[in-house]
Amino acid sequence: MLQESKIGSGDETGWCYTRGRSTVGGSSLVWVRAGLHKPVIFDDYSRIIVHTLDRAIGDAYTFSKNTKAKFTVVIDSDRFSLSGAPKLAQLKNLFRFMQDHYPNRLDCVLITNLSTPVQIVLKMALSLISQEVRGKIHIIPNNPEERDKALSQLIDPSFIPYWLGGKDEWRFSPDIYYGQVTASDREGREYITTMPYHTE
Repeated sequence: MLQESKIGSGDETGWCYTRGRSTVGGSSLVWVRAGLHKPVIFDDYSRIIVHTLDRAIGDAYTFSKNTKAKFTVVIDSDRFSLSGAPKLAQLKNLFRFMQDHYPNRLDCVLITNLSTPVQIVLKMALSLISQEVRGKIHIIPNNPEERDKALSQLIDPSFIPYWLGGKDEWRFSPDIYYGQVTASDREGREYITTMPYHTE
């Protein structure tokens, strides 16, 4: 659940959203444009991620007619810098939460536009996750032609976004994307009180 006052501060740029599905297993796609957002307020940052993963699971259930609920995460690190990285302790808490609350939901993680800053963060992140999850992380080549080929083998080509050289011209709009799932600030505070693990 997202509060009205948190939408703008959390994700007005579309740095984290779900759209489309993979061609392998039909898992929902979660797109993370790491270079578009700096986690100034980590609660807002983690809240957007949790909401997106919940939404992706719901989409996968609907698409599979309640037979499976997995998601594939595509991380685009274009324009990402170390100043935009969460602190190690914050990452640790977030990963622990995801491993506890989304067991067996992750299909794979695809990382595009790999850069030195991302390699540094990735090295830290790998020390915080299980060996099983590490095996699900794949680096996509930076070369445009090789990248297109690799992504097309894993993702329905109609859902590869224009900012990765694909055909999908969809533009993120918070008003359209979030629609009626937002809550008032009062409702949001009540939700946080009854479901505190979402903001840890």
